[in-house]
Amino acid sequence: MEQKQEAVCYKHDKLEHKHFFAGFLNFADDNLKHVLLEIATRMNFKVGNTETAQNIIYGLCANHLSDKTSILQKQKFLDMLGEYFPCVRFLGRPDQENDSIENFKSLVVAVDKLRHFYTHYGHN
Repeated sequence: MEQKQEAVCYKHDKLEHKHFFAGFLNFADDNLKHVLLEIATRMNFKVGNTETAQNIIYGLCANHLSDKTSILQKQKFLDMLGEYFPCVRFLGRPDQENDSIENFKSLVVAVDKLRHFYTHYGHN
């Protein structure tokens, strides 16, 4: 007779499962950072290796989406961001490219804050 094995289920609010979410979010944050460093390199934007993903995306956007930036440079940056992060294309309305960038920046900030919470704080 075959016994059925129960599925593993992790709950974000349980102290004994905290390590699972901390590890996942640390990897997510690290992956975001490495991809954003690659985009910065390809866009000739100087960034230190110790910068956070949040600082990198804010710096890239400030540098490549300002009023002083040419339309071609803006489009190159948006295309590259969409290439590496296809979700950027779906985070805003089609007529408002700025919405998708702001939503993506919010997503990067959320990953950083959640990573910090699950890595450094206990749950009650």
